[in-house]
Amino acid sequence: MNKKKAAFLAQLRETFRVEASEHIEAIGAGLLEFEGATDAERAPIVERVFRETHSLKGAARAVSLPGVEALCRELEGIFAAMKRDELQLSTGTLDAIHPVLGILQTLCANPGASAAPEDAERRRQVVEALQGITAGVPAAPCLAEVAPRAPESSAEATQPPVPTVPPAGAVDTVRVSTAKLGAILLEAEELVGAKITAAGRAAKLRSLAAELAAWNQQ
Repeated sequence: MNKKKAAFLAQLRETFRVEASEHIEAIGAGLLEFEGATDAERAPIVERVFRETHSLKGAARAVSLPGVEALCRELEGIFAAMKRDELQLSTGTLDAIHPVLGILQTLCANPGASAAPEDAERRRQVVEALQGITAGVPAAPCLAEVAPRAPESSAEATQPPVPTVPPAGAVDTVRVSTAKLGAILLEAEELVGAKITAAGRAAKLRSLAAELAAWNQQ
């Protein structure tokens, strides 16, 4: 990597350092909030923590930090399982997550530094601990993996499907619980905020790219 590209990457990583600190702080705060929350309050907290982890993972990938990305991927799997009610936050889970946040804080505070061998070994042990948590959690079903229902008899197999026709004057409606609707509205509000933040950071990246282009011309 030449000096100009290295300088550009250093600028990107400096922006990432500030952003990563905010994400890690939000994840830690969300976990503390989750412990004292009621069952009804926990779903939006898990969703928020999941989104923070996902955003940090994407940002780490953008600035070529595979170690940070790998840790976020494991955390993301745990929070995704919690969203599906396949995993409950326990003392053991927290004991495995808290060291990860500390390692992430260290890695993101100095994203250009090389990791010491003992630090790499510690990260490996932490990743294995996280993988042990999700080892017994089934993967989320994919639409492509769901097999079609077999016909009950040969007679049924020969009959063409009968389309369902709604009654005349029927109005297409969907019943949604108030709790689910509230969660959807919360997600929409968070997406709007994330879009505004992303737009500001995209503008800064375009400015940096323009500076890099000017340097290349010089």
